[in-house]
Amino acid sequence: MDEDRVIGRDGKYLGLISLHAIKRFFRETDNLESVIAADLADTSFPQVSATPPISGAIEILAETEAERLPVLDGAETRKLLGTVSERMLLSA
Repeated sequence: MDEDRVIGRDGKYLGLISLHAIKRFFRETDNLESVIAADLADTSFPQVSATPPISGAIEILAETEAERLPVLDGAETRKLLGTVSERMLLSA
């Protein structure tokens, strides 16, 4: 899935926007002037913390259609550290 991450003004990860969501939004919305990225962000998309074992990320990737998962520093600060892909995990 092609996606891009959305970060709030406070630096916290808010979610991501999939290419499919953007296409659907353009088809269904007439007024795009006041739309911001946070309006399209999928806040329920799976993510992982930098501290749990790799096996947790592998399980999440196996249960979803995602190719990559956002990696956050923790539940409170929600700073995006990067992403991890299935390929990266399997080669580790």
